[in-house]
Amino acid sequence: MEEEYNQSEIINHFPEAPLIPFISKEKFAELTGYSIGTVTGWMNRGYLPVFTKLGKHTPINLVELHHEASINLRTKTTIGE
Repeated sequence: MEEEYNQSEIINHFPEAPLIPFISKEKFAELTGYSIGTVTGWMNRGYLPVFTKLGKHTPINLVELHHEASINLRTKTTIGE
């Protein structure tokens, strides 16, 4: 049986920002199960927010990603629309 969730309960369950502010594309790919190529494509197309290059690395901005996801959850829109 599928559980139903109250939207405000979901929003209140999650903290305002993740504990780690950024993550490498390799680690993000590993944690999400997507390929590094897919994650890199999302970064290049602007689907994933990134920090300005740190040396030769461009980490994914988890604070901004979390913020965007929270807004989308509150407005019931989907990413990419």
